[in-house]
Amino acid sequence: MKRIRVNENLYKEMTFEEVLKKYEPLIGKLITPFMKQFEYDDLFQTASIALWNAYRIYEVRKKVGFGHYARVVIRNELLKYAQRHREKLKVISYNNLIFNSEKDKEVEFMELIDNNLDIEVKAINMIELERIRDKIKDMSERKQKIFQLYLKVDCQHFLRHFFVGH
Repeated sequence: MKRIRVNENLYKEMTFEEVLKKYEPLIGKLITPFMKQFEYDDLFQTASIALWNAYRIYEVRKKVGFGHYARVVIRNELLKYAQRHREKLKVISYNNLIFNSEKDKEVEFMELIDNNLDIEVKAINMIELERIRDKIKDMSERKQKIFQLYLKVDCQHFLRHFFVGH
């Protein structure tokens, strides 16, 4: 239970569950612009965690309304989420039309894929490579050097070679 400034003249002792129920419409409003690019459940979870953090850190003595404070915290967290996940949106649909110079016309991307290739395996491998890339980027220089010596792979070369244009 925490004291929350609901509006200019009203302070209320509220549990997080009460706060979540009260500010759920705010969460819905803030995630709406992101729903064209990201899954609702992921956005709602991100916003709910941000609301929890706002609730946990909020100090009523600073005389800022909780609604305003929560809006700023949630919005900032959603922007960070979008920035972190934008790269993963660079996906091409199998149904996208692509110009095929050999046929001199547009064809569906799926028509250009060799049927002997195991697309699922390639996709899984690419996802794994992206995870490795993200882990390497997060490593300190010292840890990258240890990784490099252990695998006999230059981390920076690996990142450049496998992720040019990503």
